[in-house]
Amino acid sequence: IEWGADESDEMGLTQRVSKSQARALTYDKGRILYPGQWYFGFRRSLRMIRQQLSILDGVDYVSAPSDIETMFDKRLTHQKCALHNVPVPQALPRCGSFEELLEEMTTHGMRRVFVKLANSSSASGVVALEINGKRIQAFSSVELQQSAGQTAFYNSLRVRRYKCAKKIGTIVDFLSANGMHVEA
Repeated sequence: IEWGADESDEMGLTQRVSKSQARALTYDKGRILYPGQWYFGFRRSLRMIRQQLSILDGVDYVSAPSDIETMFDKRLTHQKCALHNVPVPQALPRCGSFEELLEEMTTHGMRRVFVKLANSSSASGVVALEINGKRIQAFSSVELQQSAGQTAFYNSLRVRRYKCAKKIGTIVDFLSANGMHVEA
């Protein structure tokens, strides 16, 4: 997270921290913290590795750092697969909020979508969202914890069913602030 603090942000993340704030973070098992900024730092380290190895002769990759960079970005992976005629589900344009997501779903005639953090692993931050008229439900491993007016998000092994639009909106707004990818 610290390494990503000064990296360029082509995703327009709204949840970022400075280097000093990143250094002050404490370990909190399962807590989802700044995944987009984490990716920027991870990407920076991959680019450093690529640059350092480029001066050596005869280096072969099992997985090239640039390919790993792409694999850790769901949006880039989706685009690359589509470009090479690999079947992928229809993706929605970037949505900046829960309300925008609902509008895009309606516009594209989608009742069910997967909402995912653009840069995560282990199904962290994945939401299966379904709307039917005014009814809404979501299944997710994201656990909301609210304490002293603060909301924290955790990656849990337990899948939860959410039926409250406000809670679902809170989760989706968190995901969009950290970079999300949405597909049918």
